[in-house]
Amino acid sequence: MIRALLPLLLLSTAAYAEPVKLGHQVEPVGTTCMEDKIFAATATANGRSAEQKKHVTKTIEVLATANGAVSKAKVTYTGYTGGDAVIAKTYVLAFDGGTLTIARADNKPVEASERALVEKDNQRFGKPDVFAEALVGIPFERGKRTTVPSDKLAQWEDFPQPVKAALTLSDMRGADSVFKLELEAGTDASGQKLAITGTAVVERTSGLVRSLDGGGTFIAKGATGTVHMTASMSCKRP
Repeated sequence: MIRALLPLLLLSTAAYAEPVKLGHQVEPVGTTCMEDKIFAATATANGRSAEQKKHVTKTIEVLATANGAVSKAKVTYTGYTGGDAVIAKTYVLAFDGGTLTIARADNKPVEASERALVEKDNQRFGKPDVFAEALVGIPFERGKRTTVPSDKLAQWEDFPQPVKAALTLSDMRGADSVFKLELEAGTDASGQKLAITGTAVVERTSGLVRSLDGGGTFIAKGATGTVHMTASMSCKRP
């Protein structure tokens, strides 16, 4: 039995020895994704501590794409910490390159409280995924720490600049690759700094981050603290 399996084992080992390169593609029209995000932070300033936790779950149906991103989608919220106004409601989001428009799928008016919540949760809607695009074509070898060119992360609006990132390929799971992630953003001089380490599972062909689990420390507006975030995404494509 072992002798019969040996050629397959050798083939698998040889394939794994080849550097892994990630692709990137925008989810096609008709794709439905389920997203689950949790963000938790504890901050200390002037001897006082405060905690914040946010948990958002939603489904996203892709209606249109443009300029390397989803430009129109139906978004249905199934959970939103502190956001009861949007739960169980569906919104149509559209980005024209400069403005994000939000409408209710049932054609009812969007209340100001709803709009604020949806806008806060979709600040990057319609914009290309800077991190995913930065990883395209980089050869990753198992166990080797690989830095991402900082110039490719210069437009990453999620974090203060400059951003430094490194990935270490640790495992392969079918169509996915598992990476150790290290990220540093900002500077002491600016008063904004973040350092995070964690694990990311990435679909190789699309660059879709299926899951992320990471935590670290931050400095912001005179406060210091710790942060932990998890996210998962699963998509059904047409």
